[in-house]
Amino acid sequence: LLFHRLPITLVEMALQIIPRRFTFARFLALGLGLVGCWLLAASFSYQLALPGRKLTFPASHYSHPDFKTEWWYYTGQLEADSGKRYGYQVTFFRFGVRDRQKETAAAALFSDLYMAHFALSDIAGKKLLFRERIQRGIAGKAGGRGSGDKAGAATDRYLVWNEDWQVAGDERHHSIQVHERGTQLRLSLNSLKAPVLHGLNGLSQKGAGEGRASYY
Repeated sequence: LLFHRLPITLVEMALQIIPRRFTFARFLALGLGLVGCWLLAASFSYQLALPGRKLTFPASHYSHPDFKTEWWYYTGQLEADSGKRYGYQVTFFRFGVRDRQKETAAAALFSDLYMAHFALSDIAGKKLLFRERIQRGIAGKAGGRGSGDKAGAATDRYLVWNEDWQVAGDERHHSIQVHERGTQLRLSLNSLKAPVLHGLNGLSQKGAGEGRASYY
C-alpha cells in the first residue's frame, strides 16, 4: 500500500532502469528505499476533521491552511426580468500539498493548488456552459490578495479568488464574480436563515475511521 504514496512517474522510472539480472529481492529493496526517502522528505502533516471543533461565523468561512482540503460551493437558480431561467454552480477549492513537498532551507514556490469550477445552464435553450481553472499559490495569507497572487484564500476574512473569479462576504452577505470568455456572472446574495450544520455539530462523517470527515 505504501507504493501508492509514490509518484507514478517515479515508479515507472524504477521499472525501466532495472536490468534483467535484478532479483525480486533487489527490486523490493529498491522500492522500499524509494518509499523511505519519500516519507522522510514529506514530514508535514495536516490536521484531521475530528469531533469537538466549534464552528463560528463568519470565521468558519475563512481559509484554514492547517487542513488539507477546503471548498466553497454555491448552486442556485435565477430568473431574468424576461422570464428566462438559469441554473448556476460556482465552486472554489484549495488542495494542500505541503505533505508531499521536501523540507528545504529555501521557501517553497507554492504550498497549495487552487481550483475553481463554474457552470451556467440555460434551461429553456437547453445549453450548458462550464469552465474551470487551476493555479498554484501560497496558503496562510492574511489581508487578502497581494500583488502577483493569481489565486488564494484569506485567513482573516472571507475572500477566495482565482484570477478574476472571486467570492467574498461576511456572515449574511456573499458576493460572487465570474468573468470568462464573454460570459459574466455577478451575484449579491443575502442569507435569510442562520447557517445549517451538517452531521454532528457540523462534523460530517464521510467514511469509517478517524478523520475521514469534513466540517460543513
